[in-house]
Amino acid sequence: MKVMHNNINNMNVYWQALGAKSEGGYFINHTWPNKIWSANLSLDLNEQSKLLNAGQSLMTVDVISEDELATSPVVLKGQLVMMDLDLTTGSNATPSQTDLSKQGRAIVQVEDQAQADLWTEACSKAFNYQIDKDAIRQFIQDENSFVLALTIDGEIAATAIGYLTGDTLGIHQVGTVPDFRKQGAAAQLMHYLLEIAVEKSCTTVSLQASKAGFHLYQKLGFNQVGTLTSLKLA
Repeated sequence: MKVMHNNINNMNVYWQALGAKSEGGYFINHTWPNKIWSANLSLDLNEQSKLLNAGQSLMTVDVISEDELATSPVVLKGQLVMMDLDLTTGSNATPSQTDLSKQGRAIVQVEDQAQADLWTEACSKAFNYQIDKDAIRQFIQDENSFVLALTIDGEIAATAIGYLTGDTLGIHQVGTVPDFRKQGAAAQLMHYLLEIAVEKSCTTVSLQASKAGFHLYQKLGFNQVGTLTSLKLA
């Protein structure tokens, strides 16, 4: 558990910042990202499953046996690879805004409600599920948040969120709008976020990788530290 501490802590605080409520010793998002979890992401299947509603995900880093699942009201929804990058061992280069502009590209930080709504629409397309625009409108007011969009010829092509917890920058919602995939947009956002981490004197960058992003993160030097499991009602 110790090796996963920075990753777990960042997720916990980040999800809370998206409007979670504390109920019965657990945290619950009643809208997107629709999660239930404990602060250390340990699992109490009997108690937490009682709080779970359709459309919500129960999150844990614990290993769950098939026997446990077979006798519970939940089923496996998905798993992500928890990955960390140690910034104390070297630096990471990033393309400058000048380089991006030559490609008709720019990276902008979302700072107002109009931008937040456009970002929400693009991120929803990238992930094929609906992001809560009110959560993002509120979230951009958090001084620890960096809600970023990469634009190509003025149109949002990719999205990402950076969230600071102590000396860790957590990276979330890295996604590319379908029409702009396989053009390097996500990689450029990642380099930009790594530059932010260096500027903020972070020692660790954390994320949770899907199969689609795993190889990119490996190339950037991220290492696996655990597995994040999501469960849903059967």
